[in-house]
Amino acid sequence: MILVELWKQKVFPVLCQLQDFNPKSTFPMYMIHHEATIINLLETIMFHKDSCEAADDSVLDMVDYCHRKLTLPASRASRDDTPTQDRLSHTESGDSSSVQYLQGQNAALEFEISLKALSVLRYITDHTDRRDREEDCQRKYDFNNFNKNHLLKLQGFLTEVLIDQLLNLVELQRFLSHLIVTDPAPPKKDLILEQIPEM
Repeated sequence: MILVELWKQKVFPVLCQLQDFNPKSTFPMYMIHHEATIINLLETIMFHKDSCEAADDSVLDMVDYCHRKLTLPASRASRDDTPTQDRLSHTESGDSSSVQYLQGQNAALEFEISLKALSVLRYITDHTDRRDREEDCQRKYDFNNFNKNHLLKLQGFLTEVLIDQLLNLVELQRFLSHLIVTDPAPPKKDLILEQIPEM
């Protein structure tokens, strides 16, 4: 999956810039769809806790991959001024062998891949050991006035409609309400080891 992602980021744009690039074969299209197929399979597999545990250290690479896929649409939206409707109509009207059609397919699939990456990330976080969850992280986090004030700014975004749609935010809202009236205990100064993804 990561290799296909690299091919799409490093090789595909260079191919599209070549003047004599006129893909007659379906190989570029296959490579674009290949990543979506793999993430779809991974989403199905990671639904089960046993798969998450068997992934072991590879989970770090998966979380890193999912993070990249979730930040990609936001970064493209801030750079792209073309309205979505124009992009869709341009993509649909293109010839199936044209470079523009391939680029349009790539953009459409990137959004679908981002949604699948969000599901994979959710399954990974759902299957983490309970002792490594919300409470342990709060105990180890170093609160000061600066980061406490920044966290409290989130309260303005937690509307009733949003909380009704995303019930997991109830716990965050409860924590922020508690944070207003109390100062958390200073964290224990433990040794912190950072794992680095293999890829």
